[in-house]
Amino acid sequence: QAALAPRFSPHEACTSTIRAAMPATSLGTGAVPAMFEPWTLGGLSLKNRICKAATHDGGTFDDLRKAYMRLAHNDVAMITVAYVAVSSTNKTFDNQHHIGEDNLADWARLCASVKAVGGKMSAQLHHPGLFCMSTAGVPQGPSLFYLPSKAVWPKALGIDDIVGIKREFVKAATLCKLAGFECLELHCGHGYLLSQFLTPIVNRRRDGYGGNAEKRAQLPVEIAQEIRAAVGADFPIVVKLNAEDGLPFPGGLKLEDSLVAAKRLADEGGVDAIIPSFGYTGLNGLSMLRGGVPLDKLVEAAPSALTRFIGRCIGSYIVPRIEYDSLFLWEMTTRYVELLKDSRTHVIYVGGADSFQTIEEVVLGGCSAVQLGRPLLREPYFVKKIERDVAAAACLDHVQTASLCIRCNMCTLA
Repeated sequence: QAALAPRFSPHEACTSTIRAAMPATSLGTGAVPAMFEPWTLGGLSLKNRICKAATHDGGTFDDLRKAYMRLAHNDVAMITVAYVAVSSTNKTFDNQHHIGEDNLADWARLCASVKAVGGKMSAQLHHPGLFCMSTAGVPQGPSLFYLPSKAVWPKALGIDDIVGIKREFVKAATLCKLAGFECLELHCGHGYLLSQFLTPIVNRRRDGYGGNAEKRAQLPVEIAQEIRAAVGADFPIVVKLNAEDGLPFPGGLKLEDSLVAAKRLADEGGVDAIIPSFGYTGLNGLSMLRGGVPLDKLVEAAPSALTRFIGRCIGSYIVPRIEYDSLFLWEMTTRYVELLKDSRTHVIYVGGADSFQTIEEVVLGGCSAVQLGRPLLREPYFVKKIERDVAAAACLDHVQTASLCIRCNMCTLA
């Protein structure tokens, strides 16, 4: 129990006490900061607007249990488990967790432990596509294309392969619901399989899954539709979607085409939220994070001799340094807020929400919630810290609570 205890004393003000103490402010229309207002995602009630983004949080189920129980104790409304592989063989790395009949009991115990302390869990469903480095896996994508991964010839997916991948997503989604997850996140970003279908230079197909922006979005839309049919109308489905790929050469996904995909996912896919993101694993590695680039250590940690060789030769080109700014994706995200303002689909912000003021800004600016990654890795008690400072402030405009994260990005090597 001591390992799971919050940094702040349990005798400090809890959320209900804080709400009673919060003064009105020019930041919002009531006494409670926007980020602490409860809301509903699909059929799921959430106690505030702060969610944990998908990050690597441990190698074993026991590691995950400890990390997520601590976040739940510290008032994170929903916790996302990263990279839950829909395939037991086609994975980014051998040690990536999949969900299947063989480990369903482990997932169920994890979800039950977190739920017992008030947490709610979301599973990020993932297929690496061409960025596959697992021993038994085969790099595969919409068209013949090589992403730095295994020293094997990649496979261009046929229609039968696509049907099989859709089945894997649906089965994984069904098992996640059975295990006790209360939300699903489709990973359509960062250069993994569903993202690869959206990228023009990678997806050069001439059938119904390739061509213009609408056709390139067809597979993610079909997967969303089939998952919705399997899990029911009220079960939340959200999509992490690249706003842009940020490739160092022409042919990447651009914002206007991403908006087309978002609209289709909302209107036809029936998803409950879009999370606009940025960057391409393997071609623009840390652009979704910004800040420090521990390139030497990233190369050392690469899983194969080939990827280490590529990293040494052109690592600074495919993992460039991009300066970090707070809310670095806000301008792009406002386009999704405008696009979806009259729909049932929420927009959830991710990307540099690193303080009380920035979180309030995006929630008041039209996003229903924020996902935090590095601030919660650095300080799992970050939400509690904000609550404490808000309760002590005479006016919310005076609250200056900020993350202690220095954006070194060493956490990517965990």
